[in-house]
Amino acid sequence: MEFKKFKINDIFSTPDKGDVDLQQDDINGKGEFFINSGKTNFGIKGKTDRKARIFPPNTITIDFWGNAYYRDYNYKLATHNHVFSFNDDVIKNKEVGLYLVGTLRFLNQKYSYSNMLTWKKLKKETIILPVISGTHQIDFDYMENHIKALKRDKIRALDTYLNTIKLDNYQLTPEDIKILRYKPKFLKYKVGHSYNKRKKIVIVSDDGLFNIIPTKKKINANRVKFEGKFPYVARGEGKNGIRGYINYDPDFLNPANTISFGQDTATMYYQPNRYFTGDKIQIFEINKKYGNLTENKAMYLISSMKKAFSNFEWGTSSFALEVLANIDIKLPVTANNTIDFEYMEKYIQVIKKLMIKDVVKHKDKALSSIE
Repeated sequence: MEFKKFKINDIFSTPDKGDVDLQQDDINGKGEFFINSGKTNFGIKGKTDRKARIFPPNTITIDFWGNAYYRDYNYKLATHNHVFSFNDDVIKNKEVGLYLVGTLRFLNQKYSYSNMLTWKKLKKETIILPVISGTHQIDFDYMENHIKALKRDKIRALDTYLNTIKLDNYQLTPEDIKILRYKPKFLKYKVGHSYNKRKKIVIVSDDGLFNIIPTKKKINANRVKFEGKFPYVARGEGKNGIRGYINYDPDFLNPANTISFGQDTATMYYQPNRYFTGDKIQIFEINKKYGNLTENKAMYLISSMKKAFSNFEWGTSSFALEVLANIDIKLPVTANNTIDFEYMEKYIQVIKKLMIKDVVKHKDKALSSIE
């Protein structure tokens, strides 16, 4: 198979933009998906029926941080955050769209809030694509077949994995159903018990959830080799925020059973093991009065915090420590008005069962379609 370089400008025409400056307040759960900048939920902020230009499926969006996603549904675009939509003959089908998105992944490593991606910059970037032997024509058949083969391999690998670990405990018990139906009372708690400002500890609330502490050392990812044994946590989405594994001075490892928080992206992950970090990461260490941070407890708290942070814009001062620490989140409480961690643990365990059930059903359906 032959591969050649192509400029973005040679593949896509000038991108399209939205015609209405849609905002968070426009989200009402109706109409089309509203796409904004960011990685969380693929940039989908919700649905809106506010009158605005509707972009068709079988298109690719790229935002000003370099996040590229294939869209197979109708959507509307934010204009204030420079999300571009590309629709050209080059996107023959979903598989080709996914292949192209894969070649564009490098963009979100190159561009950021401090170095925004514009069309002027983007059109000069190059990607490598397969071509028909002896020509300069893009081999769309190869791209399509390659993605289909990857899908088959992943589904079969998932099937093997589920069978190997005998992951079949997804039937809900009467106790599980009771947990799902239970309607707890909620009270507000500050995110922060304390935070560090200019090397001084600022107390926020005795009942606050976390001591927000700075990472022990900001390690530049460009100066380390990802071939070690300790997790290196960055601000990106997926893989628990782990960009790779490195070897470094263990004195700079951050504590296990904490939550890593990307300060300008609001990405949050439970870290069960000690880890290193890069720039703009804060460490959420649970208030000692609430015991140890477990995986299920962390998952519930992260979900609650994401809901509370949903109205904030990435890359702004919204996540300054003094603002972050004073945000209120709602948590279930017992009859004595203390945080009901037992309910939180059980609730997350039930949700895991439901997710496993969905995964098994998806796997079975996908397997039947490729056999």
